[in-house]
Amino acid sequence: MKKISMLLFAISLVLWVYSPAQATGTILVSGDSNIIDALAGDPVLGISLDVGNQQFFKNVLGSGNNVAIYPTWPALGWQEGELQNFYSSLPGVSASLINGAFTNLSGYNLLIVDNPSNAFSASEISVLNNFLANGNSIFFFGEWTGFDGFPTTNNAVNADLTGLGSSMQLIPASLGSSWTTATGAQIAIDPLTAGVDSLTYGGASEVAGGTPLFYAENGTPFVEYSKVPEPTTMLLLGLGLIGVAGIRRKFKN
Repeated sequence: MKKISMLLFAISLVLWVYSPAQATGTILVSGDSNIIDALAGDPVLGISLDVGNQQFFKNVLGSGNNVAIYPTWPALGWQEGELQNFYSSLPGVSASLINGAFTNLSGYNLLIVDNPSNAFSASEISVLNNFLANGNSIFFFGEWTGFDGFPTTNNAVNADLTGLGSSMQLIPASLGSSWTTATGAQIAIDPLTAGVDSLTYGGASEVAGGTPLFYAENGTPFVEYSKVPEPTTMLLLGLGLIGVAGIRRKFKN
């Protein structure tokens, strides 16, 4: 048993060291969808274009070139067009709206889920897990407590996060109910915020359980993310733990 355990541990260690870098998926959550409106500015809403918002959304896509946009709460329907127009304006990038239940997200690199009316089904969660396992990203948006779709949309996002095994959750709050710009210490130092000196947002709910990217004026995070380990890493980790457990058991005996 000791030899088998040591062999498992050695195999997992060698594979981990010499295996090529594997992509990991990313889940992002924003407690405010108005950061979308600042991509182009909206005089009706009284919000100006913010190049910081544009840079952040570019960072979220990274080297990807195909964006899927899931239908949003009806009262925010214009944001689908804002997202599609912004990403489609980037060189070599295409963005499209997806309608109804989906069975395959092959070819997409980023899925945006902005204040959904309902949580995803079990089969859709399975598709999303595969999507993340292939190194892609999902960006969920909720809203502040004054939003007319609250708490329906936030509850749907939280259910999806739980279904995906994420520790992140939207916490009801009313952070910065008027147009506010995050700057300086309100912006965390992270690859996802590289080149971002400002981020304009409206009323937001808190986001907890992930790595903070942006903070409201009172220091509460309203945009966070987490990485999703790819299957190979988890398998190697499991083999290593089995080996260590076996070795410890042998020594105790």
